[in-house]
Amino acid sequence: MKLYAGIYGATIGSKTSNREEVVDKITRVIEQKLLALKKKQIRSDEISEIALRTLRDMHPRTFLRMLAYNISSESEMIREFNRYIK
Repeated sequence: MKLYAGIYGATIGSKTSNREEVVDKITRVIEQKLLALKKKQIRSDEISEIALRTLRDMHPRTFLRMLAYNISSESEMIREFNRYIK
């Protein structure tokens, strides 16, 4: 639920008419990737990494919003942005 809510919030301002469907699809893809890890516990930073990489590929504008959400400085934003662009 937290994953869905975060992605839904990051799509605010998006010109997507079917916002719920898009968020559902992205969330399902991320959940499938997490289940494929076959781990009993997954750290939140691992979830964030998978979510951001998935968003980068599926919905770039939402990726940028999610990436910027927890960034406190311009240098950190540049570093994180470069990390995910590879």
